[in-house]
Amino acid sequence: MWSNGKLEKNVNAYNVVFRVVGRREDWDSSERMIREMSESFGSELDCRVFNTLIYSCSKRGNVEWSRKWFRMMLELGVQPNIATFGMVMGLYQKDWNVEEAKFAFSEMRSFGITCQSAYSAMISIYTRLSLLDKAEAVIGLMRE
Repeated sequence: MWSNGKLEKNVNAYNVVFRVVGRREDWDSSERMIREMSESFGSELDCRVFNTLIYSCSKRGNVEWSRKWFRMMLELGVQPNIATFGMVMGLYQKDWNVEEAKFAFSEMRSFGITCQSAYSAMISIYTRLSLLDKAEAVIGLMRE
């Protein structure tokens, strides 16, 4: 696809490649392609590409690379969507990763996105860690 130019300015073609690369867990190639895309697509780069990679990571329980894709997404100015937050928060919940969950939850709220599964994940994390006041505060945020 590279040699015949089918990837050039074609987000759908890149998504297909990212699905394959994600199955192979070739994260270095994925990162290189993301950097290439950000240079050639600029502001046209959207969350679909990152969601494909985050989904591959979430299926394998790979929290570290999911976190990396999420952070890179924000670094490149790409706005996450509900699916993005649902996937990363689900991983952080399984991993009991309160700091990353707090960061993602804060980002979700700053974008004005409401993802019920993200709220649920945050409540579960706080409850498991016996931070009941914080869990109740999240419940309060849901009522806003």
